[in-house]
Amino acid sequence: MSNDLCVCCQKTINSCRIHCTECTTVSVDLCVQCFACGAEVGPHKRDHSYEILDSGHFCLFDERSDSSWKLNEECLLLDAVEQFGFGNWEDVSNHVRTRSAEDCQIHYYTYFIQGRIGPKTVPRDLPDNIIDHTGTCNGDLSPSLPVTAPIIELTSQEQREFGYLPLRDDFEIEYDNDAEKTVSDLTLNYHEDDETDLDIKLLQIEAFRERLEEREKRKHVARVHNIISSLLPSDKKFKTDRSNSKRKSFLKNEKGEIDCEISEKFRNFAQFHNEAELSDYVLNLKKIKQLKQRIKELQRYRRNGIQKFSECSKFNSERLKNDKRNQQKRKLLFSCKSAKQEKRNDRDCFESGRDVTNGRVDSDRLQAEILSDSEKKLCNSIDMKPNTYLTIKTCIIKDYLQRRQGLPVKMRYPSHLDKAHRRKILTFLTHNGWIGSV
Repeated sequence: MSNDLCVCCQKTINSCRIHCTECTTVSVDLCVQCFACGAEVGPHKRDHSYEILDSGHFCLFDERSDSSWKLNEECLLLDAVEQFGFGNWEDVSNHVRTRSAEDCQIHYYTYFIQGRIGPKTVPRDLPDNIIDHTGTCNGDLSPSLPVTAPIIELTSQEQREFGYLPLRDDFEIEYDNDAEKTVSDLTLNYHEDDETDLDIKLLQIEAFRERLEEREKRKHVARVHNIISSLLPSDKKFKTDRSNSKRKSFLKNEKGEIDCEISEKFRNFAQFHNEAELSDYVLNLKKIKQLKQRIKELQRYRRNGIQKFSECSKFNSERLKNDKRNQQKRKLLFSCKSAKQEKRNDRDCFESGRDVTNGRVDSDRLQAEILSDSEKKLCNSIDMKPNTYLTIKTCIIKDYLQRRQGLPVKMRYPSHLDKAHRRKILTFLTHNGWIGSV
């Protein structure tokens, strides 16, 4: 409590006092009551300039109670609520120091919320300042929003085989999976490391960042071009909105078969463009090729004197007949030459005392010696000659090796080969390790 006395009534000033700023010879301090009455003492006049001095020990709201809050406590309470937040009464009490957490809560609710100050500062009907920016269901999304890739539907067994985590759209083993090991034990100490050590560590971090960018780029290519779904069987591939699209994958032609030439030419561009862009570009290339072929066809019609489209069908039919006649002539000529050659060979064999059939038998015997015992049993079970089996085996292994190199080669079989025999040969070659599972 302040022990200052009022110069007029000589009473102790317990609250704020009025100090005259013009009376320099004598310090003039008045209580609030004397100042309100316009008291004049000695050289002090009522129209002098003044200032209000406050010791912070007067009550702002209730002066009748001994436990009333003083002005300095009120200021500490408001500062604490602003600093620690409304409802954090323990920290508010520690900041005020002279009041408990319960006292702080009750006093704040009584005078600042439910008293005269609350209704004047906090309106009862709060305006709705929230603006709904949600677009319509059919509206376009913001370009800044990331496009979430559809989740691939896999069984638990397939997820374990792939090591794929569908909800994260990620793999257990990443590309360049050991990249983090280069910086896992790296520490930067600016006080102990010299400039050279810091430069080396920063270069290691930069190299690690580039490896992460390469990993992310490969993830992006895999998501955009649906590489994960292409590894699944056709009945397991997930259905997306693109299933109704008229665009086809840039790796496939109109018949659904892989176009080797186009896929090899544009494989490197897949990391820079999405599937739709590459598909459109390849489609335009095919249209260009078709137009060029059509131009050549029209030029051929013009060279042959065709000037109307109605004459084209007749010209094509005549051209096909002419081609068939030429083909028959070539076959007849070839058969005559082969007959003469066969007679010449028979004459030579007869003169030399050798029989052609014996040579064929010897050839089959030599080829049979090349086969293993299991292959001989296979040939006997399907009643196939050794040379025929060796030819089919060579074609199958060659096509399989080309497919392993990424070339879209389809297995070729002789037209006369029975399906059951073909299945037995494939099973035999797979079981003995000549080829993988087909």
